[in-house]
Amino acid sequence: MLFRSTMLAFTAHATTLLKLDLEGLTSRSEQVVRGHVVGIEPRLERGRVMTYVTIRVAERYKGEGEDEVTLARVGGRLGDVATHVAGSTSFSPGEHVLVFLERPAAKGAPLVVTGMRQGKFSVQMGPDDRTLFVVPNVHGVRLVEPTSQREEGAATLVEADPSDAHTSTWSLEAFSS
Repeated sequence: MLFRSTMLAFTAHATTLLKLDLEGLTSRSEQVVRGHVVGIEPRLERGRVMTYVTIRVAERYKGEGEDEVTLARVGGRLGDVATHVAGSTSFSPGEHVLVFLERPAAKGAPLVVTGMRQGKFSVQMGPDDRTLFVVPNVHGVRLVEPTSQREEGAATLVEADPSDAHTSTWSLEAFSS
């Protein structure tokens, strides 16, 4: 089955995305990993800042690879140049994350977070100081569910209704299963 991802932007300050459930995130992703952010490197590329994030893998749920995985995201700051994309993910050094990663179609393209913010979850210690929880990070993103889709020339037109964001928090054990 061919799946097309379409991004709909309604305002300059927010991003509207077609909602991906966990099955959709998983099927689109080449890798799904949990780990800690060990490197953040902004680079100026073609007049915009790209940030490369390296994660030391603690657990791999899908895909194969090394002990570390590097992903790219548009945005960041390098000296006096800053690039911002509404709905893009951000990372902090040492942050514990669970990420869904896909590779864009462009030959040699680096991995990116699947579904923009939808594919990044924070892993946080629960109030019992023993249980790890997986927390979604979709603030600032409006998610919609498609109700119909049609082709019109080279464009794909999608009608969509607002969706509840990924608001559930799971224990890491439940999420992993």
